[in-house]
Amino acid sequence: MNAEKRILIAIDDSDASMRAVRYVTQYLGKQEGIHMHLFHILHPVPPEFLEFIGSENPQEKERMEAKLRQAKAEWLRKEEQAEGSVFSKARAILHEAGVPDQRVQTEFCPSVNQQEVAVDILDAAKSTRCNTIVVGRESFSGLQRLFHHHVADELVREGQGFTIWVVE
Repeated sequence: MNAEKRILIAIDDSDASMRAVRYVTQYLGKQEGIHMHLFHILHPVPPEFLEFIGSENPQEKERMEAKLRQAKAEWLRKEEQAEGSVFSKARAILHEAGVPDQRVQTEFCPSVNQQEVAVDILDAAKSTRCNTIVVGRESFSGLQRLFHHHVADELVREGQGFTIWVVE
């Protein structure tokens, strides 16, 4: 494989995600020119960090907005620290398979709306120039299927122009 290939692996702390990472390493781990982008969506940003209602006084408004930005940045930093084990597990799998660290990138994405996870994944794939997206998926029983949806199904439906691997 001569041309550089970029693969986005969307992961969380589930067994399905780690199966997806193992699957990728099984087929592509030793190949040169394959770059893997591990992508993890954080929990939704709490509403109190999203916007400041405002103030009539411009200096007070600017001060409050700066305080809000600082609080949001601190929340994101703590969330990234707490969720860092997701990347540690995935990197350990890649390392064990012989994938060099320089071929692996990681990215956190704060989520505003959990209903748009597939959109966030597709946006990340576009921005990182990944043409293949890999996700893990757990099987749901018949009753569970009525109340849950799979991000993988939405990716397949909306991911025109991408190769989508769904590892179950």
